[in-house]
Amino acid sequence: MSDLKIWKAICGIKYPAAAALFDRRGDIAARWRSKFDLTDWRIAPSEVTLLNSTAGTPRFQVGHRGTVCVMELPKRYREFRDYAFDVLCDTLETLDVGKLERVGLRLLLLAERRSFKALLTRMRRELYRISDEAWSPLGGLPIDIGFPLTLRIGDCKANFTMGPMEKEQLEGYFDSVAVKEKLPATALFVDFDLYMEEPDFRPKDFKKELSQFLDLGESEVVSRSKRFIEQFGGFER
Repeated sequence: MSDLKIWKAICGIKYPAAAALFDRRGDIAARWRSKFDLTDWRIAPSEVTLLNSTAGTPRFQVGHRGTVCVMELPKRYREFRDYAFDVLCDTLETLDVGKLERVGLRLLLLAERRSFKALLTRMRRELYRISDEAWSPLGGLPIDIGFPLTLRIGDCKANFTMGPMEKEQLEGYFDSVAVKEKLPATALFVDFDLYMEEPDFRPKDFKKELSQFLDLGESEVVSRSKRFIEQFGGFER
């Protein structure tokens, strides 16, 4: 059974320029401050940011062309899902958005491993199936490795990246000091960005469509990642 766990969740939408933001920035900040532990706000000319500056997570940004919600190390996915759904639906209504240009769900998943070197070797042999001698034209065996893919999943596309990482490198993906302190010394890292371009979502169905995307998106990302890794034996626990 896979031990992959969600360490960071990001959901974002893009829409045509919404001029209403410039009149509603203060309303957005006032409405969301103190909800979902969002204790602080920052207002810029074309963007409103709400965050928990002490914990570093969660946070969200509402811009005139898009909105993104972020949560690091959620207790469970449902916590992030409800937060992102509320923020995104409220934003669409507040800015009177009539069309979505993109909707995406990006999950960063980690599984702790004992040895970076052992994980690197296992992944190199299982994924690339290249003999040690065949690497010689490039100067020898790689000292690090990544496995990037672009996928089509139904009506969606996905950017998938997987590889071994040590704590120092993983820290660059996170803002929360508390989350950084909990990172494993070595981990199998998966970055799965699932998205739809020009989704056929009608304004009256935004809530239903976003709800389905958040639910089905998590299921697709997590289950596909786990099944793929387990096919290769979990890359040496």
